[in-house]
Amino acid sequence: MWTDDVDQAYKDLLAAGVPSIQPPHDTGNSNRNALLRDPDGNLVEIVSKIS
Repeated sequence: MWTDDVDQAYKDLLAAGVPSIQPPHDTGNSNRNALLRDPDGNLVEIVSKIS
């Protein structure tokens, strides 16, 4: 899922109790990603472009 700011979205999701799998990190292709789990246990990746 694309977002404007992975770091802020990640903080907001953690504050809402969403389990984290992998914290925000640069991927080397001008993207910043984080990985979390939704309530059904599915993996959800949030992504933004590095400015």
